[in-house]
Amino acid sequence: MPRRPGTPKTGGRKKGSKNKPITGVVKKSLGREAFETLAQLDRSGKSMAQIQLEAARFVAGLAEAQRARIIALGRAPEPQLDQITAAEDRAVKLSESASKLAKDVSGYLYPVLQSIKHAGDEDSPPIRIESLSDFQLEQLIRRLSRG
Repeated sequence: MPRRPGTPKTGGRKKGSKNKPITGVVKKSLGREAFETLAQLDRSGKSMAQIQLEAARFVAGLAEAQRARIIALGRAPEPQLDQITAAEDRAVKLSESASKLAKDVSGYLYPVLQSIKHAGDEDSPPIRIESLSDFQLEQLIRRLSRG
């Protein structure tokens, strides 16, 4: 609807605004070239998932070595409890780090199944028949009778 003569313009673009982007402003999204560069790097070298998986395995190996050290310290003729406690603490911290790394990389390696809700709202029926017009009711009856 056109505005009446004499009324000011109320919306739209401001007078004198620039058509072109201002130089020196960083783009908020990556362009196609950046994605192609990242894909090329992924093909030529190790992906982030591989790096994280290797790190998780390495840290898990360190935790296993600490556990072996705890067993060796416990078998000593005079076991020193402070060394055993320190080794246990290191083993626990390393195990937690390995678990976190493995959890982070699992999203890249394994698909995640989402739960799907197959039912409508329990309090109300899926279609409120009383709100349909006569025409809509006739179409619904035709659709349901077809099977």
